[in-house]
Amino acid sequence: MTCGTEVGTDFILKGKVAGASVEISADRSTCIGTTISNPGLYAIGSGEIQFTGLTVKQPAGCKTSSSITTKSLETQVMMEGATVYSRFRPSSGTVLANLSLTECAAEGTYPLKGTMFGRFPNSTGVLAAEQNWSFSSTINATAGGALTLGFEPATLTGEERFSTFGSTWGATE
Repeated sequence: MTCGTEVGTDFILKGKVAGASVEISADRSTCIGTTISNPGLYAIGSGEIQFTGLTVKQPAGCKTSSSITTKSLETQVMMEGATVYSRFRPSSGTVLANLSLTECAAEGTYPLKGTMFGRFPNSTGVLAAEQNWSFSSTINATAGGALTLGFEPATLTGEERFSTFGSTWGATE
């Protein structure tokens, strides 16, 4: 299985650190070491996500590294009626990734913690070779996820495409 975003489809992380609003965009994401299996009632997976082409939109003047790779993540497919979600959380601990800001008053390294949910646009029973997972604050809150950057609430928005090289897949109740 592969996953990633297409050029022009940014992921946006928003939060607050050291009293300053933070907004960072990534113009690409790539899954590293992604596996998915269905050993029982729900499909589970693991891997890391690398966000590249990072741009700090806020605070003004701040810089960050060109890429951030999450810690090892585990995922589980969950269904609520006909809606399909996938929960992403760290395989151990609570830190998803660490974000470093430099060359500004908010300089420091801040943990991104918590659980994030993506939602399939297809309902249960719809099989496809490629499926997109959408991430937003509404999706995360609806599914029961929560993120923090440093000590403040954070949001991650974007869309990621998952492919199984031609084999169709999806979630079925």
